[in-house]
Amino acid sequence: AALALDENNLTPSQIKQTLETPTNVINNQLQQIVKMLENLIRSTSERIKASKEDFSSQATRVMKNRRINAANNLIKDFQQFVEQNE
Repeated sequence: AALALDENNLTPSQIKQTLETPTNVINNQLQQIVKMLENLIRSTSERIKASKEDFSSQATRVMKNRRINAANNLIKDFQQFVEQNE
């Protein structure tokens, strides 16, 4: 027996069926809903964490590449300076 979601549009037999639904059935349904919500929250927070880690590692990579490029440019500039002053 499923819980009726819209109590405004129930037929008399649906009202009777809802009232006759044992509380353990309703409790089981509520527990299933709670589990589904917990899973949703867990998976959402895992996705957020993964996105943060992706962003962080990407930012780290970009900064590392910038430092490497800056170092290479300094080396080139220094080599040119040395060549010009030989």
